[in-house]
Amino acid sequence: MFERLFFGALFSVSPLVLAEPIARDGAPRAEIIFEGDAAPVKYAAEELQTWAGRISGAELPILAQAGQQPLKIHLGTPETSPTIRSVVEKSYAADLAKLKGNDGFAIRRQGSNIYIFAAEPKGVLNGVYRFLDRNSDIVFVRPMQGEEGIGTIYSKNPNLSADNVDLLEIPAFRMRGLQGDPAWGARLLTSNRTNLPGRPDARAKLDRFGTLYAYTAHGVQPDEFKEKPEFFAMVGGKRGKSQYYTQLCYTNPELSNVYLERLKSAAAANPAVTTFDAQHA
Repeated sequence: MFERLFFGALFSVSPLVLAEPIARDGAPRAEIIFEGDAAPVKYAAEELQTWAGRISGAELPILAQAGQQPLKIHLGTPETSPTIRSVVEKSYAADLAKLKGNDGFAIRRQGSNIYIFAAEPKGVLNGVYRFLDRNSDIVFVRPMQGEEGIGTIYSKNPNLSADNVDLLEIPAFRMRGLQGDPAWGARLLTSNRTNLPGRPDARAKLDRFGTLYAYTAHGVQPDEFKEKPEFFAMVGGKRGKSQYYTQLCYTNPELSNVYLERLKSAAAANPAVTTFDAQHA
């Protein structure tokens, strides 16, 4: 009786012990499967390859179909990947229903296959960053080019594993933007993974809406604002535009009206804007 119980307990935990790692001794034990040509998904594959490589020292191959590595990490949406579509329809239809209309994601594992999927391509990129968050100590702090000393922080781990692969997340806000390097903003968990990069060169990879992203605190400051110090935040006991990065005073009612009118005019002149609620803008 004791032998049967012992064997049963040992058998029940062995799948966790034997789960294939992403890398072993700095060599790849996983591959990234990317089907189709969706730019955000391709970028997600490249980002996973880059950061998993920096952490582990292993360069994970990016393939269009399953290769020789024991662990397969599949990226995509049902529309971009036949494999994802088949798996989601069979096992994760409820997940997909929750992801409709947002750029959230799900991460699920079946044996030697990990699926990072979403209803929209940008959600796959969000999922890759969360996958890295959950399975390493990486902290995206500054852009990639600023990594030396002040940038992205992570420990080296030549035996990187995927232990946290069962989650579904939906961003709290439908539209999210951050002024600065769009790739940096997309990586940041604290900014809820931005999806309004603004810069044309980044939109194919990161933009979800094709919406106007020009009206930040600085984009709404015409030259005539220099004559209205009350439109600016108080710095050192004084108001007024002293430099480019002086913030506006958003509690000024007159400024709010001016800001809204300029935003409405810009939206009307921009054919990319398809949804705009002037009442709540």
